Amino acid sequence: MNALALTLVVLTGSAALVAQTPVDVTGQWKTEPPEPAATLDLKVEGAKVTGTLAGPRGNTMPLGDGKIVRNRLTFTVISHDGDRTVSFVGLVNGDAIAFTRTIVTKPGGSPGAGWLLGAGGPPKFTFKRVKPPAR
Repeated sequence: MNALALTLVVLTGSAALVAQTPVDVTGQWKTEPPEPAATLDLKVEGAKVTGTLAGPRGNTMPLGDGKIVRNRLTFTVISHDGDRTVSFVGLVNGDAIAFTRTIVTKPGGSPGAGWLLGAGGPPKFTFKRVKPPAR
C-alpha cells in the first residue's frame, strides 16, 4: 500500500471515530418557562447514560435504558405509580437538548395529568445545561 493510500485510510478511520464519539451530557439540565419545571442530572460512561429526572416538588425518578449515540440521547422513566413508562428522545445541540416523548400506559393504569410523565404534558420540550457558578 502506498503512503497516500495509507494516509487516506488512517484519516478516514479517524474521522469516522470522531463522528461516532457521543456528546458529553454529564451534569445538570433544567427546563425553562413556559416548559413544565424539571431537572435532569446526567452521568455518561461511554455510551451509557444514568441519572435522575426531578419534578417541581423535588420528587426524583431514576432513568432507565439511558444511551447516547453522537448527539442523540434516549432514556425511559417509570412514573411513581408505575402506571406509565415514558420514553424520551433528545437531540443535543450545544447547551440545549430538544426532547420528544412517548407514553405507554399499562392496561387499567392512570394516564396521569400534565407535567412530563402524564398524558396532558407537552410532547416536545427543551432542557438547558446548568452552568456552574463562575469563580
